Amino acid sequence: MPVQFLLVGVVVALVGAGVAIFFAIRANRAQARPAADAPSPSAGAGHDRAPILTRLLSLGKADAALQQTLLAAGLLVRPSELAAVSLGLGCIAFSTALLAHRTILIGVGIACVAAWAPLLAVRVLESRRRAEFQTRLPDALDLIASALRSGYSFARALSLVAQEMKGPMSAEAQRVMDELAVGRSLDEALTRLAERQASYDVRLFTAAVQIQTRVGGNLAEILLKTAGMVRLRSQLQSEVRALTAEGRLSASIISCIPLFLAVAVNVLNPGYLSPLFDEKLGRVILISGAGLWVVGIIAIKKLIAIDI
Repeated sequence: MPVQFLLVGVVVALVGAGVAIFFAIRANRAQARPAADAPSPSAGAGHDRAPILTRLLSLGKADAALQQTLLAAGLLVRPSELAAVSLGLGCIAFSTALLAHRTILIGVGIACVAAWAPLLAVRVLESRRRAEFQTRLPDALDLIASALRSGYSFARALSLVAQEMKGPMSAEAQRVMDELAVGRSLDEALTRLAERQASYDVRLFTAAVQIQTRVGGNLAEILLKTAGMVRLRSQLQSEVRALTAEGRLSASIISCIPLFLAVAVNVLNPGYLSPLFDEKLGRVILISGAGLWVVGIIAIKKLIAIDI
């Protein structure tokens, strides 16, 4: 039993490492290529490696949602390519688990976890990129305000942000400039920026610019005040994270205890947990316990999450 689970873990880990390398390469390409070259759901099928999956995803809202997530993560990957990687990883994990344990239920469970891994990796990249963007936002607002006070236009100020700053801030500013260059209006380009970042501060910035373009006003002064407010909110968020650090650590430990105990019991006494997988009642108990475990994790996260 331990050797079989070890085999499954090794295969899933190797495939997961391949997925991580794949996304890392595409992320590097995203930094090297212009933002306007990012794939879109409406791109030509000749460049699509999985047109069938593209058509299936386009039947609902999954295609647009995945595309928005990939853009926010800074990845030049089509939703169909992400779906193909997830399906391939799930099939490999299912086949390996079925050969190792010969139980369809276990194979399906491992396949679901493996198929979810690429989306989880994208979510992690998206979260990190948004956090870095949020950190650099006050400095970008100060730079735009200084440029406006010096007599530059707003578009020229954005180009300065793209040139002078690094990371996702530079990439997003360049993307807005590229969208303006291909004919999109400033309101539409800023709205798309706010949708990609899903941040209250970015929505506030875009609203200030859109209102100023319609009714006029001192945009530089508004952006300076917005930058100060963003800094204060970031400071408050840091204090809240420090105060809730103990709760988050406790949540992580409590979430890992069932998995740790299962592995420890299986190593110390091989076959002790076999009834959970081999008998019908054991499978029901296992599925029920896994469901309650997930519900508990979600509940703990909701309790320690504080929106500012």
